Amino acid sequence: MLMACVLAFAGCSSSLARRARDSDGLLGFLMDKPVTNPPLAVEKISSGGGEITSAHIKSYGGKVYVTGVVRRRIGGSLPPGSHVDVIVVDKSKKIVEGVAVNYLPRDIPYGSRGLTPQSQYIVRLGSMPASDSTVKVILHVSNISGCEFGERS
Repeated sequence: MLMACVLAFAGCSSSLARRARDSDGLLGFLMDKPVTNPPLAVEKISSGGGEITSAHIKSYGGKVYVTGVVRRRIGGSLPPGSHVDVIVVDKSKKIVEGVAVNYLPRDIPYGSRGLTPQSQYIVRLGSMPASDSTVKVILHVSNISGCEFGERS
């Protein structure tokens, strides 16, 4: 909402307004365009009372990030410590890279006034995945401290 007001006030072009509308919040808007060359497969895997509703691979400052949105399912809840795992697998299904990241805010807010309750996540990958790789974004409903993929600071 704040971003839409700022863009309207600034009298931005329709392409900038479209980019703002399609972004995953302010972080997604500020980053470069999604990585489209090479096109990478992204698989969203939801579980429990939440859902990965978006997952994008983006570049910024020569680094590669995965960013997106986690939403609470209607009537659903997520246990404390739930987090997002981002896993890169090669064409032979071997894990090339895996990292766990918290979504923020940690407690997905309840929607009000027609707004959808959501949190955001962002994680930096070590390098650009190969073009035949798949990036799996998984909502993991167990404590991050017991996850096989470590957090990246």
